[in-house]
Amino acid sequence: MGEFSLFNRQGYQFEDFYELLIPGLRLWISLGCSVEEKANPQPVDVDIKIKFSKEPLGCRSDQLADVVCYKTIVEGVLAFTKGKSFNLIEALAERIFHCISKEANLENTLVEVAITKPNHPVPHVQKGMVFRYCRRVPQKSL
Repeated sequence: MGEFSLFNRQGYQFEDFYELLIPGLRLWISLGCSVEEKANPQPVDVDIKIKFSKEPLGCRSDQLADVVCYKTIVEGVLAFTKGKSFNLIEALAERIFHCISKEANLENTLVEVAITKPNHPVPHVQKGMVFRYCRRVPQKSL
């Protein structure tokens, strides 16, 4: 019997990865193209995934200054979207990406923002409409 390893199976190449997941951020926002959809704020769920190109310093230092603070990201998204109106989930995702990308320790990371609109106007679609926006945060120029 050989040693069982989840990561050394034939044909499977495992790569180290580091991700911060912020799932299920619930926003109440005016979203939609029709007057009816925009009349009242509606629930929209935001899932944020940040994939780091290398191990975050905070994994070793155990210091908040060396990581991306999820509380700061959540508070920033809530403040940014408060009182705003959007026609499209695509535009909302792009704006949230730019809001997040201004945070510290995010250079050269991949940030994915997934917007789920549960109360959409499309008949026969039982689950929410989802749009995923994934982009690399550029390095800041000096």
